[in-house]
Amino acid sequence: SYTPTSSDYVQGYLTFVLQSTGNCIPQYDTMKVTFISSPVVTAGPDQFYCRNNVPDIPLSGTLQFAVASVWSGGVGGAFDDISDLNTLYTASPADIAEDSLLLILTSSGSFFACPNAKDTVTIYFTDPASVFAGPDIVTCASQTDAPLAGTVTGASLTGIWTTSGSGSFSPSETNLIT
Repeated sequence: SYTPTSSDYVQGYLTFVLQSTGNCIPQYDTMKVTFISSPVVTAGPDQFYCRNNVPDIPLSGTLQFAVASVWSGGVGGAFDDISDLNTLYTASPADIAEDSLLLILTSSGSFFACPNAKDTVTIYFTDPASVFAGPDIVTCASQTDAPLAGTVTGASLTGIWTTSGSGSFSPSETNLIT
């Protein structure tokens, strides 16, 4: 057997020559090996979603050297159209409960009878941030300010204060302790 290199594939074909050895005048025969393109699929880049905000997930695959492709995978979710390279996946509660899920794009109908190709896209799910504004406080109307001390942890460490009042935040509404 002969193991081709990447430059052999780029060349498109190779010619092999077999020559007899021994005392007689050498005899020759040749054969040509043509490299044909195998299917190539790309399922797209990995995606990240917060568990409390998972939209229909847009998928965008590519396909070369095959007639069609099909999407599969997930845990109970649904594809809008498994045969469309650009489709949506609606994640199920079981999908979202996992840390991640794999969606697989597989080619079919190779132009040159080569094996099907597969590629995966990983969809990651993270927990939402945990927000604590602090305990309720009681303050006198004569006080010139109300101290705020909140925390945001997990998927985000930042937050913004808003109020039903018309006062202002000092130093800023984006400082958790203000």
